[in-house]
Amino acid sequence: MDLRSQYERELKYYQYVEEQRENYVTLAEDNSSVRLFADFLFSKKIDDLGGHLSGLLFDDGIELLDAFCMLLEIVLYGFDKFDKNIFELDDQCDDFIYDIKKYLRSMGFDMSIDEVFHFLDNVNLFADKNDYYCQITPKPHPFFCTNDWFVSNHRLVINRNFVSTDTSLNQYYAYFVSKSKKIFSIRFILLI
Repeated sequence: MDLRSQYERELKYYQYVEEQRENYVTLAEDNSSVRLFADFLFSKKIDDLGGHLSGLLFDDGIELLDAFCMLLEIVLYGFDKFDKNIFELDDQCDDFIYDIKKYLRSMGFDMSIDEVFHFLDNVNLFADKNDYYCQITPKPHPFFCTNDWFVSNHRLVINRNFVSTDTSLNQYYAYFVSKSKKIFSIRFILLI
């Protein structure tokens, strides 16, 4: 990499940091529009799903990061709606995962939940990576809750080292550690 391209890359990163500093978004408040959409979506039977429901929530000018966050919230609300616990997932081929995928496909998106095998010795080392957007953890006791991002009974811890410039939707991913100490990653793919 020559010095000019390295300088341009660093300049782009600093511009991104300044934009984030000036236009920060607080994720501590619950987003009622996403919750209402998730309730609407998951109240339908799988056989009655329409073709392209994403127009109800997304518009053409939406940022990829916002789309990823909304999709992640919708999936977590879906787990709660059907009384499932994401941390009890033992296999990426669970039948419930396929049901959630059908709902997401009606919105024009697909979801990939994959087990991460290369951190089997110490799952805590996965948090040191810088290529994931957020970690999903159980919501702590209210005494320990600070201004974080909460969705139902989940706390989403944002990776401060993640750089989201020039990133496509399928490069954003969240991860969680199940009760059986398996690491799973969640990604979304645009089908349209």
